Amino acid sequence: VPERDAIVQGDRRVQWGDYDNRSARLAQVLLDAGLGPDSKVGMFMYNCPEYAETQFAALKIRAVPVNVNYRYLDDELHYLLENADAEAIVFHSSLGDRIARIRDRLPKLRLALQVVDDGTPIDGFDLYEDALAAATPAARITRDEGDTYMLYTGGTTGMPKGVMYEIGNFCGQFLLTFPSMFGIDNIDGPDAAAAKAQQLWADGTPMVAMSGPPLMHGTGVWIGLMAPHLFGGTSVLSAQRSFDADDIVSTIEREGVRLLVIVGDAFAKPLLRRLDEMSATGTVPDMSSLGVVISSGAMFSTETKNELLEYWPTTALVDVLGSTEGSMGMSITMKGMEGSTGKFGSQPTTKVFDDDDNEVEPGSGKVGMVAAGGVIPLGYY
Repeated sequence: VPERDAIVQGDRRVQWGDYDNRSARLAQVLLDAGLGPDSKVGMFMYNCPEYAETQFAALKIRAVPVNVNYRYLDDELHYLLENADAEAIVFHSSLGDRIARIRDRLPKLRLALQVVDDGTPIDGFDLYEDALAAATPAARITRDEGDTYMLYTGGTTGMPKGVMYEIGNFCGQFLLTFPSMFGIDNIDGPDAAAAKAQQLWADGTPMVAMSGPPLMHGTGVWIGLMAPHLFGGTSVLSAQRSFDADDIVSTIEREGVRLLVIVGDAFAKPLLRRLDEMSATGTVPDMSSLGVVISSGAMFSTETKNELLEYWPTTALVDVLGSTEGSMGMSITMKGMEGSTGKFGSQPTTKVFDDDDNEVEPGSGKVGMVAAGGVIPLGYY
């Protein structure tokens, strides 16, 4: 679907043909710098099309894209890039002073490209656009389902850690679970995804997903970018760098967003306040396209869910309990189907065991250790 939108951010629109071509050019830049399978490529950017292109480019050469929190300062940034054995970094020029100060402390770093985001390039680093313009698209290669995909934790449970997955297993989970959220038939393996992408566009029902949180957050990049892109869909990014309820609701209407990703009440309550204000003045946008809202990473209270459903009566609110290391359960709330705050239905692969490795039966009153199965990480890097 080369003429369809892959990424939309405000006035910027990147079609699939250009997205693939630009990512392939960046892939060749990485190869020319000496990177290859299992090389780590850091992404130190705010939400933007270039973030997605860098991730795509790394995967094209069997390298490992690495999310880097744009709030990290020098020592935090150095810790993560050194821990990841990063050989390349693509960064926003507005963050470049931090890269400049630590570059000499990263002997493994072969390539550093800046995406100019504030009109002012930083001295001493090549420009992203110049590098792409000078490159030819990398040849397509056969990749391996066992290749590593990695996402760094935010450090909530200690220092940030790279959580490693097998990319084939990871994509397989999207193929298995994502279609049902959009009410379409299951996909029989990745070979069927391209035909499904064409069919969805032809039927006027493409997967249009909007990530409220940053792409450097697992929820944002997995559900708001990687999953819809596996089906040729459109990933919509906010034009604002911090949460903006006006931008969210206007974008839902303008782009026909079908799936919105949020982080619990931290996003939902400001959205609700703004919708209440709009309702008082009769200016609530048409958000009837919105079929699913997925939340993870923070509490999403029942009261807030019920109030949002007054504005989104045909929307399913999916509240996921999980972490970078995997998901354990979820709850679904719809109009007339109320749940309880902080209570989740477990996944079929989620169980509880006591200290002697005996399975704890639900309702027995016994306490045990939660065990998550299914798509689980290989370990920490």
